[in-house]
Amino acid sequence: MEYRGPRYTIVTGKATLPVTIMFAVPAWLAGSEKAPDKILWWGGLAATIVIAGFLLEFSNRNSLLRIRSYMIPSVFLVMAASMTFAQTLTWNWLPPACFLLAYYSAFLSYQNYRSQGYSFHTFAFLGIGALVFPQMLYFAPLFLFFMLVQLRSMSAKSFVASLLGLSIPIVLRETYFLLNGTTTKIDGFWFALQTFAPTDYTILDEHRMVSAAFVIIISAVAMIHFMRTKFNDKIRTRMFFYVIMLNGIALMSFIALQPQHFDVLFRLLVVNSSILIAHHLTFARNIVADIYFYVLFALFCFLAFYNFTGYSFGIWPL
Repeated sequence: MEYRGPRYTIVTGKATLPVTIMFAVPAWLAGSEKAPDKILWWGGLAATIVIAGFLLEFSNRNSLLRIRSYMIPSVFLVMAASMTFAQTLTWNWLPPACFLLAYYSAFLSYQNYRSQGYSFHTFAFLGIGALVFPQMLYFAPLFLFFMLVQLRSMSAKSFVASLLGLSIPIVLRETYFLLNGTTTKIDGFWFALQTFAPTDYTILDEHRMVSAAFVIIISAVAMIHFMRTKFNDKIRTRMFFYVIMLNGIALMSFIALQPQHFDVLFRLLVVNSSILIAHHLTFARNIVADIYFYVLFALFCFLAFYNFTGYSFGIWPL
């Protein structure tokens, strides 16, 4: 990387992640006064930091960035701190954590045709996430495709292991409710998978719509940048980013079609997009990229203030 300006110091500095945490904590402090349950509010911060730790390990293990950088967890923390409506600890944080762990296990299987163990764990994490968000099962065919095409690790044995991993958490759940006589919860799980409500954006408030639009736009910019500069990365890294990009497009489409699941899907999108956005901010090289970097951080600060104060521009619903 030829660029050696102030932005390079930020994206490669060891202090970037601690400074970002110092940005995130005040965001939780500011919102704690309005929080109905302060324990769950601070629990949300703990869950966010844990996921940031997962992202750091995930990034380092797979060398997603060509240089030593803490940008991926840092970008995630800045995004999470800006979305004050998603800061409370709820079960909605479990699917993003499982999604990230599924990534971790799937990427370990790269070009490994004896990947039964990795396949089992990848789909087991998807199955665990489905216990909270049944629609997580919709991503199982995508992961099968990724492991067959991009990761080149799918075989007949791996396919069987994938089915076992996906089904075991669900079978255990159904068995538990069956033994306890709560069959309505069993029916509810499968009913949720079959239910596609009409697309209705009026169920979302203005803050969710503005935040989603912002994240989708900068994610799209990051995808375009990656496609233009992908030949700078190794083939292995390219395959990983193809997986992340395709899942990002799937998540955006899912949010657009089924906004009633916004609170879970948006968390999934933030985790997924933080990797793409970090790659863009780290490797874009010119004066425009410098300006974009600083403007983007300022916009995140503004978004955090906007979401915290509850101010409305009156732009939604139209």
